[in-house]
Amino acid sequence: MTRLLLLVAYLCFSNVASAQEQGTPILRTSLEIDTTIPGQPLLYRVTLLVPTWMPKPPVFPSLEAPNVVVRLPPRASGPTSERINGETWSGISRLYRLYPMVPGVFVIPAGTIKVTYADPETSKPIETDVQTEIFSITGQVPPGAEELDPFLAAKSLKLDRKIDCETEGLSAGDALKITTRVSVSGVSPMFIPPIATDLNFDGFSVYSNEPLLEEKEDRGILSGDRTEVETIVAEFSGSYELPELLLSWYNLDSGQVETASVPAISFEITGVTPDLIQPAEPLDWRSLAIQALGIVVVLAILALAFRRLMRRLMRFLQHRRKLYRSSELFAFRQLQKKIWQRDFDAATRAGLEWQSRLNASDNTIDWTRFEMAVVELGATYYGTQSLSGTAEHNKHWRGLGLEVRRVRRQLRHNMKEKRAYVLPGLNPDSRPIS
Repeated sequence: MTRLLLLVAYLCFSNVASAQEQGTPILRTSLEIDTTIPGQPLLYRVTLLVPTWMPKPPVFPSLEAPNVVVRLPPRASGPTSERINGETWSGISRLYRLYPMVPGVFVIPAGTIKVTYADPETSKPIETDVQTEIFSITGQVPPGAEELDPFLAAKSLKLDRKIDCETEGLSAGDALKITTRVSVSGVSPMFIPPIATDLNFDGFSVYSNEPLLEEKEDRGILSGDRTEVETIVAEFSGSYELPELLLSWYNLDSGQVETASVPAISFEITGVTPDLIQPAEPLDWRSLAIQALGIVVVLAILALAFRRLMRRLMRFLQHRRKLYRSSELFAFRQLQKKIWQRDFDAATRAGLEWQSRLNASDNTIDWTRFEMAVVELGATYYGTQSLSGTAEHNKHWRGLGLEVRRVRRQLRHNMKEKRAYVLPGLNPDSRPIS
């Protein structure tokens, strides 16, 4: 152990001497003792010195480690200065409190401090990192307290339990709120183990709230409360008892193990008892199976009927589509589409198809002007001088569109006249002539 301390002192002195020569930050750390009782703090101080000043505060590490609570006391960081080789170095000192939570040896990892200080020659800010050394601390159970499980050490401890209602005249279905509180001094309440009794017995439903921790600090001494609340609902009548509650702890002042306790609480519940509750009727699995089979059969019939209906619907839609595509209306719309697209070859073919379907229903249509419009439009493409894209060319396209609409209006007019000339029945009255 002595050799290790000498080696650490030598390394620290070497680092300080090197930093003095180069004008770089100096980092010093101190840990007065490395062993303590679990729940009690160890003081670890970090001092950072620079040859000029710090335009920005340094960023210190958290030093967190498993099963170790790290706290910063009030005014944990403060300014400091030191004369080195006749010059004043300024800096900041930070104090950490390290609390081992359980017995054992715990390694505190190295931490990086980000430092910004003014260059001694140019006063420009320099950013650099310095690193603390890795070290270990020990949580050790004092003699005579080895049997405590879990271990809890404090200067004082008070245990209390209460019920928020009278324990007499209770009926089945009533709720009881049980509050258990432990108050400690000399240790943080986070070190208090769970204290409420496991109320796992027949006749009650138990609902537990999250534990409530309240911590206070007075001149570096921690204290506080841990409060646990359980709500129990009585289901059946009978006699019940909340067992005695015991909590053993180590007294830091006397050095002795002490036990805090609260007495058992007895109460009576009146009302319905388990014997009076009618048992539920057993399930009729045969009836359930028959019902399930009936549902499956109905669903199968519905699925088959739906499938047949969909087939008929699809055939009907396909037939209607086929009729539409073979109709004069479809041919007319295709011709209008090609005219709008200015596709002469496609429009010519669509026009011939529309003309054939119109002649099939009415051979009295006069096609002369329509055919002349097609010929004049074709001349703009295949004449001696192409007029494609000119105003004259667009005029012929519009003329063809007008002729198409004129022919269709003539068709609709002829069909209306045919319906008007249809003679009514010779004898509208169905009664026989007498």
